[in-house]
Amino acid sequence: MGYAQQKDVVPSNQQWIQYYNQTKLSKQWTWMTDGGFRWRDQMRHPAQYVVRTGLGYRLHENIRVAAGMAHLGSYTNDRLRRIEWRPYQEIQSSHTYGRIDVVHRFRAEQRFLKTLALAEAPATHSFNHRLRYRLMVTVPLLKLSARRPYPKLVLDVGDELFINLGRNIVYTVFDQNRLLIGPTLQLHENLDLALTYNHQFASTTTPGRYNRDGILWLGVRHKLDLTR
Repeated sequence: MGYAQQKDVVPSNQQWIQYYNQTKLSKQWTWMTDGGFRWRDQMRHPAQYVVRTGLGYRLHENIRVAAGMAHLGSYTNDRLRRIEWRPYQEIQSSHTYGRIDVVHRFRAEQRFLKTLALAEAPATHSFNHRLRYRLMVTVPLLKLSARRPYPKLVLDVGDELFINLGRNIVYTVFDQNRLLIGPTLQLHENLDLALTYNHQFASTTTPGRYNRDGILWLGVRHKLDLTR
């Protein structure tokens, strides 16, 4: 008689802060950068840093393709333990239905990972592909000015699924899933402040063991237009 494998789910919490910039270079081209830092356990311990940059090209009013590079560092026991270089390619489509905005994003990543050497262990290298699909829905909530279009408050709701691919991927084909919800204060057409709750469920390299994180994510989204 077979038995279903028992799941071991480890709860935790994280706190993220991130700055996003989109600089419009021409009618078609956009330079996109972002950077942030992540903590865990009520900001008592560092978890990860991330910096990313890329170029986007608008194929159509509603469709943009992009490619770029990300660099990340992950911490274990308050020490930088792993670094990653991550080329990526993506396609994004945006649609409006009445007052509701819907954005689909498909992203492919190539993850070059290096676990740093310790006194008792040498450095190791690994590589895998990862696919991501994100759906985001934005619903207007409240206008904060009777005479001007800004500031206003909207609600963002979404989900992002991560899938690993590669010869060495055995137990972690499912990488993680992020359920996202939170308000965004649109101060201006070029500046947003977003506070997002991210319920993240992620696999580990141990079969049957998963991490469940409640993440508070503060994002600053900034746009510049060099064509004006």
